[in-house]
Amino acid sequence: MAGASVVLFGCLGLAVDVGRMYIAKNEAQGYADAAALAAALKLDGTSAGVTAAKNAATGMADKWNFMTSNFSGTTVEVATSTAGPWTNANSAPSPATNYTYVRVTANAPVSLYFVPVVSAFASGNSPTMSSTVSAYAVAAQVAQTTFNTGAFPFSPIGFDGATGGSQTSATNWGFVVGQQYTIRYASNGGSECVGDAADSNHIKIGSARGYWGDNSSAVISEQVQGNAQEVSVTVGEVLPGVGGAKTTVASDLVARVDQDLNTSTDSYSTYLAGPHNGRRVVTMPIQSEVDNTILGFGTFFLMDDGAYGHSGNSDWCAIFLGQAYVSDNGGGSGASGSPGAFQVKLVQ
Repeated sequence: MAGASVVLFGCLGLAVDVGRMYIAKNEAQGYADAAALAAALKLDGTSAGVTAAKNAATGMADKWNFMTSNFSGTTVEVATSTAGPWTNANSAPSPATNYTYVRVTANAPVSLYFVPVVSAFASGNSPTMSSTVSAYAVAAQVAQTTFNTGAFPFSPIGFDGATGGSQTSATNWGFVVGQQYTIRYASNGGSECVGDAADSNHIKIGSARGYWGDNSSAVISEQVQGNAQEVSVTVGEVLPGVGGAKTTVASDLVARVDQDLNTSTDSYSTYLAGPHNGRRVVTMPIQSEVDNTILGFGTFFLMDDGAYGHSGNSDWCAIFLGQAYVSDNGGGSGASGSPGAFQVKLVQ
């Protein structure tokens, strides 16, 4: 009977204790995954962003043991690559540029009921009545070179053919943050937004007016107002530009701006300081003025709802914000020192 009881407790340990550990492991992994993603969204290249990432991860309401017990000893670390070195977010690096990776480790101390009896019988030592189950996840802001959805159907022209040398992504394609750049060119060809004047050789490509993807004004209307995207676009490919003034799209731009909570200011800092929902922040491909290829993706701030004229001779402008945003709060910057588009995803 004594021998049989050991076997019985062993079977119960496998069924109950190991089963509970397996469930706790899944709960810890789910929390670590969600916490890492939430943290990576907050990274903005500053020490304050690292602190915000830590708070986002540890402030989640997720629990284990069927949502009755808090996770203990959760650690949040940041790094510039998956290889590390990893820095504890409690001691945020300064500067924090290019700290685009977050690792969250969650711990759950699971009480054991039957396995300790077997281990104590086998070893003759006092039983260990609990076991800590751990799980970790790594999320990062990863460069996005292809947009299958979400890209705005206009494409400002970069300054890569400017006098004085090539302008690449390393210099924001010649753009200056906070300056206005043309997204649709006037039909008379003589009017551009103020930022484009910085390139004396700045030219538009052929008959393209700034639109890309589809020649139908109705389709462009859906793309402007609803983020629909008909054509995939990738860095290095030739932009599928289309011609025509498409003056009716001005109404669609106004409608898109009016979807936001702030429709009147052209100051991005003022916009962020008040009620807003991010609908005026858009990501657009940047095209080459030399060969019409896609140089990268940037984030722009649409002008106020009175700025888009319905004339074919009106140029339409947007304010360059820099790196394509990765956060969910309406246009926050990413942590990378390189411009372009970044998306948050689990990498480990």
